[in-house]
Amino acid sequence: MIGFQTDPQYRDWSGWVYVEMVFALFLVLEILLRMCVLGWVGYWCGPEKYWNWFDIFLMTTGLSDIIVQLAGATSDIAGTFKKATSNGFLYLLPVL
Repeated sequence: MIGFQTDPQYRDWSGWVYVEMVFALFLVLEILLRMCVLGWVGYWCGPEKYWNWFDIFLMTTGLSDIIVQLAGATSDIAGTFKKATSNGFLYLLPVL
């Protein structure tokens, strides 16, 4: 997906925010499902707690990126945040 987002032909496509919404929805559903299966204490304090915290971090940044895109923020701070999250470097971290 990052390859398409950086391609000049598709860079300004208005549908990217909806594609990101689908990915964010899947991540939120995964987190909720894991919380149901592991329980509250098992999710936050279990053996994989640091990965779970990282998932929450990714979900928060992803949802923040979507909110900034939908709000059409034009301030410098929001623009910088949008550039950082839209580049997708945070989404590559789980792969590394």
